[in-house]
Amino acid sequence: MKNSFKSIIFQILVLTCTFLAIESVFYFHSGSFPSALTILRVVLFELSFASIFIGLVQFKYNKITKVLLTLLPLIFAIYAIAQMGFIIFLGNYVSFKTAGQAGKITEYVIEFIKFLKPSMYLALVPVLFYGVYQFKTKSEITFNLKNILLTFMISLLTYAGAIATIAYAPNQGTIHLMNTYKNPTIIETALKEFGTQRFVLRDIITLFIEPEEEDLTIEVITPDPTPEPQETQNPEIDFTRTFDDSAWISAKENETNETVKQLDEYFLSKKIIDKNEMTGIFEGKNLIYIMIEAFDYIAIDPVLTPTIYKMQQEGWDFNNYFTPKYSCTTGESEFISLTSLVPSSAVCTPNSYSKNSFTESILSIFQNNGYYVSAYHNWEDEFYDRRELYQNMGVNDYYNIDQMDFKIIQGWQSDDELMKQAIPHFINEDKFMAHIVTSSMHFPYDMNSTLGNRYMEQINEVHPDYHINIKRYLSKCMELDKGLNTLLTSLEEAGKLEDTVIVMFADHHPLKTTLDTLTEYTTQFDRSYGLNEDKTPLIIYNAGTESKDIETVSSTFDVLPTVANLFNLNYDPRLYVGTDIFSNEENTVIFTNGDWISTYGWYDASEGTFTNFDDSNPASENWVQNQNKKVINSTNISLMIYKTDYFKKRDWISNPVIIK
Repeated sequence: MKNSFKSIIFQILVLTCTFLAIESVFYFHSGSFPSALTILRVVLFELSFASIFIGLVQFKYNKITKVLLTLLPLIFAIYAIAQMGFIIFLGNYVSFKTAGQAGKITEYVIEFIKFLKPSMYLALVPVLFYGVYQFKTKSEITFNLKNILLTFMISLLTYAGAIATIAYAPNQGTIHLMNTYKNPTIIETALKEFGTQRFVLRDIITLFIEPEEEDLTIEVITPDPTPEPQETQNPEIDFTRTFDDSAWISAKENETNETVKQLDEYFLSKKIIDKNEMTGIFEGKNLIYIMIEAFDYIAIDPVLTPTIYKMQQEGWDFNNYFTPKYSCTTGESEFISLTSLVPSSAVCTPNSYSKNSFTESILSIFQNNGYYVSAYHNWEDEFYDRRELYQNMGVNDYYNIDQMDFKIIQGWQSDDELMKQAIPHFINEDKFMAHIVTSSMHFPYDMNSTLGNRYMEQINEVHPDYHINIKRYLSKCMELDKGLNTLLTSLEEAGKLEDTVIVMFADHHPLKTTLDTLTEYTTQFDRSYGLNEDKTPLIIYNAGTESKDIETVSSTFDVLPTVANLFNLNYDPRLYVGTDIFSNEENTVIFTNGDWISTYGWYDASEGTFTNFDDSNPASENWVQNQNKKVINSTNISLMIYKTDYFKKRDWISNPVIIK
C-alpha cells in the first residue's frame, strides 16, 4: 500500500473496529444493550482515540510502533475483562479511585482469574487479529505533516461529536450525563454510556487533574396528586414530634460557610416525621445490631440453619427489604446502616471520611441515651478503618480479632467463636448496644476452606443435589447459625433474652455468585425481576414480641431511623436519608447508579424508565420526577456533609431539645 491518506484512514478504521469488538464483548456481559445514541457516542470516542494514535505513528512507523499499537488494544481488552469479572466477583465495577479496596484482596488474584468466564476472554480475539494485521501489512507510513494534521483534525471532530451526544442528551432523572463524564464517579453508568476505553481514560485523568468542584444543588420538589401510602394511626393519640430549633436557627444565621448554611436550611426545612404506634415498643431494652456477611434468603433453611429460621418465623420479617451495593460493598453497607447517609461513589467512604465526626450515627445516639456501646468483628482492620471510624461515631469500646483470643483457621473466621468472645464484654452491662460484624459467610465458595467444608456431611443429607458452591455457602451459614444459638442461649442464661432486641441485616448478597445461581436457589420470590438481585433478609427478633411480616419497601438506609423510633431514642429524623419503616412516609431504596425502588415501582436510571408494580394503580409522572429529585438531593446532601464535616460543626443537633 502506498503512503496515502487513504491507507491511514484504513489504519484508523481497523484500530477502531478492534476497540469496538472489545466493547461489544463488555456490553454482552454487562447484561444491557446500549441505545442507538450510546452506540454512536462510543463509536465516535473510539474513532477519536484511534485517530490520535495512528496520527502519532506517522512520525516513526516501524516494528516498535507496530508492537506499541498492538499493546494498546491488548491493555484495553485486559481492562475490560477485569471489569467484567469485578461486577460478579465484588458486586461492583471498579475505578482507580475505589481500587484501593479491590487492591486489598490480592490474595484472591488467582481465584479471580479462575472465576472469569471463558466467554470473557473473547475480548482478546480482536487483539489477536489486529496484531496479525499489523505485522502482515506492507503499509509504509512515513512522516507527512499534512496527513498528520488531517488525522488530528479527524480526532478532534469525532471527539466533539461524542461530547455533543453527551451535552444534548436529556437528563435521565437522577443522572446528569455531562457531570458523569467530567467526574465519572457513577462507575456503572460511565462504563455503559462512554465505553470501557473512554471511562478508563477519564478515570486516569481525574486521578491527576482534580475535576472542578461539582455544583451540588438541592432540587425543588413540587406537590403531587399521587397519594403517599398512609397507615392508620390512633386518632386519639398525638404523634406529633416537635423540637426546639432556636439554637440551630441562630447558628445558621451566623454561619459564613455557604455550604454549611445550605445544609442548615435543608434540614430545618424538612418535615419532621411523626411518631407512630410503634414508637417506643422496645424502649429501655438492649440492642444487638448484627451486620451479617453475605446474608441471603438461601441461608434460611429450617433444617440446616434452624436458629435463623426460628428468628425469622418468630420475629419481624421484612420481606421487601433491599441492600444496595456501593463501591466498597461491605464497608459502605455498614456505613449506611450506621449513618443513614448515601456513600460517595468517588471513594470508599468509610475509609476516606473515617476522621469525620458522625454524631448522628446509631452508635452515638444510643450512647447519648445512656447505653454502653461496643463493636466487634472477627478479623483485623485490613479492609476498613473501623477503629477510627467507630471512635468518631460514639463507640465506647471496639474489639476486633487483635483484641480477642481467636484460634485462626483457614479462610474466614468462626462467627460462633465471635459470639463467644464478644458476649462477655457487654452482657453484664445495665443497658447495652452491641454492634457485631460477622465474617464466616464470606466468599470464596468455589474452593475448600475450614468453614466451607465443616458441615458438608449434614448438607449432603438434606440437599444432595445442590451445587458444591451453594453447599459451601450453606456450610458457612451453619457456623453463623451456631453462633446465633450461642447468643440466644447466653442471653437466656443471663436473664436478658426478653429484654434484648436483635437486628440482623446483610452487607450484600453472596458475591462471586451469578444472578442465575441466586435465582435458581431462591424460592421465596423471583430473583431475576427488576432489582431483586439485591433483595436480602432483614429480621428484628425479640423473644417477648409477637411475630410480624412487613411488606413495606425498605433498605439499609431505613434501619437506623426505624430502630431509633422503636427504642424511642432522642434523635432527629430530619438528619437521615432513610425513613422509619413504620411511619407514613415514603421509603426510597437508592442505588449507586441512580436506580431506585419505592412503593409504586422501580426506576432504571440508565434507561430513564419507571416500571409500576401495579399497572392498575400507576404513579404519576410528577411523582416519579419528585422521587428522582429526592434521590439527587439525598446524594448531594450526603456529599456536602462529608466535605464540610458537618456533624462536627453541629454536633449538638443529633441530641435535639424536645418540646413534645
